[in-house]
Amino acid sequence: MWLETERGRSSTWREVKAIQLCVSAFSKLLQNSIVTFHTDNKNAVSIINKGSKVQELQQLSLEIYRCCLLENITLHIIWLPRKENEQADFLSRIIDIDDRGISPEYFQFLDDLWGPHTFDRFANMDNYKVDKFSSLYWNPGSSAVDAFSCHWAQENNLLVPPVSLILLSGGSLFRDVGLQKLIDKIFSTGFWKNDTQVKHAELKILFRKMKNSVIDSKARNTTVKYAYSFKRFVVWSEKYTEIKSVLPADEIYVSLYLQYLMQSANHYSTIEAACYAIKWAHSLAGFEDPCASDIVKCIVEASKRKLNRPIQKKEPMNANIMLSLFKKFGGTNSSLKNLRLLAMCFLAYSGFLRYSELCQIRAKNITFGNDHIDIYIESSKTDCYRKGKNVLIAKLDQAHCPVKILSDYLDKAKIDRSSDDFVFRALSYCKSTNNCKLRKKNIQLSYTRTREILKGALSDLGLNARIFGTHSFRAGGCSAASNSGVSDRLLKIHGRWKSDIAKDSYISDNLKKRLLVSKSLGL
Repeated sequence: MWLETERGRSSTWREVKAIQLCVSAFSKLLQNSIVTFHTDNKNAVSIINKGSKVQELQQLSLEIYRCCLLENITLHIIWLPRKENEQADFLSRIIDIDDRGISPEYFQFLDDLWGPHTFDRFANMDNYKVDKFSSLYWNPGSSAVDAFSCHWAQENNLLVPPVSLILLSGGSLFRDVGLQKLIDKIFSTGFWKNDTQVKHAELKILFRKMKNSVIDSKARNTTVKYAYSFKRFVVWSEKYTEIKSVLPADEIYVSLYLQYLMQSANHYSTIEAACYAIKWAHSLAGFEDPCASDIVKCIVEASKRKLNRPIQKKEPMNANIMLSLFKKFGGTNSSLKNLRLLAMCFLAYSGFLRYSELCQIRAKNITFGNDHIDIYIESSKTDCYRKGKNVLIAKLDQAHCPVKILSDYLDKAKIDRSSDDFVFRALSYCKSTNNCKLRKKNIQLSYTRTREILKGALSDLGLNARIFGTHSFRAGGCSAASNSGVSDRLLKIHGRWKSDIAKDSYISDNLKKRLLVSKSLGL
């Protein structure tokens, strides 16, 4: 929102200021790029291209020029009629009711009590109280976008969250602080005791940064899982005075801990997770891994034999069920609710999509071609480096074409195809029109709700929904393609699998292919 002092300025100043803020906020992302900026203000085009006799406008023009020069950005400003800029105008007039902060005097009071604070977690360029701050959207000077997307540990955090996020931000703080205490304990022993021999100031800075690099070698969720699993080992060890050290831990006590877990665990994965966590902590500290012991390995193997139970896999979907879904819920007059269901089912089936991949799809991630669509999957279970993957789905000449169903759904839901909106979101029922519409809040559909929708549709077909799950569509599509003779290489690419073992676990060969083995014996 504009500050009180800015609201009284001319509309031309605000237009040029908006461009200056955009260039400054995204400057690092736009390095060495050619950028086109559209505006419905002709004066803004002239001022940025030629400058202005008005001092405050000339100052903004020079700031834009310096930023572009510094980051090697070529900026093209293009005028467009106001009627073609209605959506941007509408968005610019939305008032953010959560845009709030505390007064400098109250911040000083808090800083005297618990300071100095080093990071302002919920701020923007107008109300930040600490040099390092995170904002909801890109802001000039912002260190991070979305406070919950980064670590809070190793900072003295100032939290002034919106009312709706108070509980969530408190939980995130305590979780990170609890995790940090354990990490600090690991980094106070073993290899990290060598910090005393590092004397130079620059080397000390590098030494501190090296700790973060070591932690970042694993995904955040994996680090949290290992840390809390190792913490349980530490708590167990504290009950026995004879256990003098957990870092390094003696293999006999590690073996006894795993034996203790076997007595109450329902599945061997508990023992396996504990073993991985102890190995992880020793690896971070630079100690020899006690889990490499043959005795420890024997206990882990014993747990797999004693605590193993058969995996109850869900049944894969098949083409007949998919066509039945379309027959019941499809057609020219399908409601938004039914189109959302069909789009989810047919995309998951034809794209071999997991729930996490399906529901994170944003409108801008979908590119419509002449004979196919290209869906960019930003992150997935097997994409540990978050490089992203592309899924191609062909157009069909039938009414149940996945591309046509998706296109109809986007049109019915009035989703801008270039927007950042999640494609699959919750619906709201409108009594006045007796129809459903997508909720405005841009939050992806939850796993629980997705599962309910899919199982409900299968129940409506008279099927036993309990034997199916969200993975049934991924397994069904893969099985159908395999039984039709699609090569293993293409299956792995389309399904984003790294190994044949992972891929094969999804494939259910049909009767014809299984009988082919005994028919090929030359008898």
